[in-house]
Amino acid sequence: MSGIGEASLVLGIISSIIAIIETTKQVYDAIEDEAGLPKNFKKSATKLPLISQLLEDAERYINTATDDSIKAAFTPTLEDCKFQAIQLKELFEKVMPKGSDSRWDRYVKAARTIGKKGRVESLVGGVLDDLQLLATRFPQVLTSRGKEKLENAIEEVANMEPSLPDGFEQMPAYAHYGSGAQNNNTGAGTQNNNNSAGNQNNGPGQQFIGTNHITKNVTVDDIDRSCLHDLRCPDTLAIKSRLKENKDKLLYQSIDWILQNPQYISWKCGGDVSLLWIKGGAGKDKTMMSIGLIEKLSFPQDESTVVTYFFCQNADYELNTLQAIIKGLILQLVNQQKELIEYL
Repeated sequence: MSGIGEASLVLGIISSIIAIIETTKQVYDAIEDEAGLPKNFKKSATKLPLISQLLEDAERYINTATDDSIKAAFTPTLEDCKFQAIQLKELFEKVMPKGSDSRWDRYVKAARTIGKKGRVESLVGGVLDDLQLLATRFPQVLTSRGKEKLENAIEEVANMEPSLPDGFEQMPAYAHYGSGAQNNNTGAGTQNNNNSAGNQNNGPGQQFIGTNHITKNVTVDDIDRSCLHDLRCPDTLAIKSRLKENKDKLLYQSIDWILQNPQYISWKCGGDVSLLWIKGGAGKDKTMMSIGLIEKLSFPQDESTVVTYFFCQNADYELNTLQAIIKGLILQLVNQQKELIEYL
């Protein structure tokens, strides 16, 4: 497929997802009475405008991208994102309008047809995870502010209490929530139930009692998404951008002397593993010099060159933990050497 054709395909998918998300928001906005609205629908609906905004950022990125392989790499993740967006829209369409039966009953029924990921928070979280997967593979897709908003949204959704109990997708048509027994017989024949101690096994023919194991075909993108989800940590690129915004303007001329310094050249080109230490009093621009060196070293070089970094700040404990530092370095390494993700 030509570069123009590839770009048109990707842009078409993004446009369709935006339209689906906008329709979902309109369905929610149209309700006049929130009585009986199942748990997490309102919170999930607040994430829809952000999803549209981030997709528009991705659209702008594709419009300016010159590498056709980047556009092609977008397609599988966007297709998954579209699939989940469609399921989310259908869920809202079935649950939101008033009807003869309760919104809760319609929610349970609609979620069960989708399966294990049928909870409203799971679908919204899945769309957000797909966007994070794109932003992790292609850091320029989103702005630093967009990445920060995305991280916050993913965290909020992940912390939501489940809107449906575990195993809801395997429950029969007659599901009972609460205390006490429920015994149903929807066909002919005798039904005997034992609601006290002891076992009951009745009926002619073969009878198998045990544990059901349900398997799922896992795709490469599913594995990538799971690994990247576990590596969620402070976004070093966003932190670097925030430092540049909050501190004095970075003047690259101010670090030229370092680039020509024999000690720096020996450290950069030498075979020994050693530490380059920049020290000075407060307000001497050590942070901005370090950022300048990071960006100089990050300029396109041979494929074997990898630049990773992290920032520690007294005012932000989350950045100073060993876990955050290691996760951040691993995530940067995987972003720059895609083949390493299979070892996570």
